[in-house]
Amino acid sequence: MVSWQLTNPNDNAESYNLGAEYTWNDLLILRTGYRFGVEEVTTPSLGLGLIVPGLGPDLRFDYGFNRMERLGTLHRVGLHLSL
Repeated sequence: MVSWQLTNPNDNAESYNLGAEYTWNDLLILRTGYRFGVEEVTTPSLGLGLIVPGLGPDLRFDYGFNRMERLGTLHRVGLHLSL
């Protein structure tokens, strides 16, 4: 899946986001993305998700990595559970 987003806020500059996601064998999700038009120097974001089969309807662990000029290295961790 590929997605494109345009952000046009009233109080800031316009920016564009581009992202892609690939799911392999309904177990592993690979993600990448990039922000265009922002003043801050950034690198592409990278992430992965792990779908755990057999533990309920939907259990997924997510991890994302990004570097930003002012904030430094960002690590995002998530847990998704559907009941």
